[in-house]
Amino acid sequence: MAFFSRVSFRRRGRELAAAAGIVLAAAALLLTLVGNMISDNQKTMIQMQSGQLRSISESVAKQIEVFADEMASDLEMETKLNQFIEAERSLEQGQQEPMAQLLEEFLEGRKGSVEGMAWESGGQRIERWAEGQEPLTLHTASFMTEESADLAVSILQDENGWCYLKLAKMTQAGNRLSCLLSFNDIYEKTAAHIKMGKNGYVMVKSSDGLILMHQVEEQIGQKVLSGRMEMYPDLDFTDLTRLIEHQNQGRGGVEVYHSYWWIEDPPRPVKKVSAYEPAWIGDDFLIVSAVI
Repeated sequence: MAFFSRVSFRRRGRELAAAAGIVLAAAALLLTLVGNMISDNQKTMIQMQSGQLRSISESVAKQIEVFADEMASDLEMETKLNQFIEAERSLEQGQQEPMAQLLEEFLEGRKGSVEGMAWESGGQRIERWAEGQEPLTLHTASFMTEESADLAVSILQDENGWCYLKLAKMTQAGNRLSCLLSFNDIYEKTAAHIKMGKNGYVMVKSSDGLILMHQVEEQIGQKVLSGRMEMYPDLDFTDLTRLIEHQNQGRGGVEVYHSYWWIEDPPRPVKKVSAYEPAWIGDDFLIVSAVI
């Protein structure tokens, strides 16, 4: 009996070991399946989010293009008005009041959209500003067309770093009629209201990386890469550099990359999804990014 007991014991031990192996193998398989399911679900979620983000970036880019096109059309129409042509002739006689009046009327008709208007001819300049807007000291950050283009487009910055879009239309007399648009105002009209979770946001930058619109005011007026490298020299910008290289090609896309939440201080490392789309104005483009 003892012999059979020892044999039975050994057999039960082998059976238990085999059973334990089967359980462990099943557990490993289950973990693998669960892991694959989680991975698949994450991929599905990212794909869904990517589609939504792409729609947002495309929509905002289109709105910016339409806004700029409409303003350019308004400038062209203004230069063809008989009153405007007569006002330019009056300037040859030293009479500035008719032109100044037209600039004020243009501003009044586009209240909340245009910051300032100017007529320019060589060293002569007449300017008017929107109600409540103090005259700005501006410098050119970049050109989006040739300076000599019929519609010259440029990006300007004031002394506080805020950014503006300048459209300057050639008049029939060979002078310039220009309007100044605040990128902050454009942001409020097109993207500021868009909410994407807790930290999602829309930002817009020039093709050379100047941040024009962002929910974090401190980011506006900074270079998206060199400016942040200067602010945070110890952070890793490898993925962000690659993303910007792709965006600068003037095409839309969606990418997952490692970056930081710039709204936090110090910025927290995080994996982001960015959908980007070019907004074409003149001969150049702005880059619209929807980020989560």
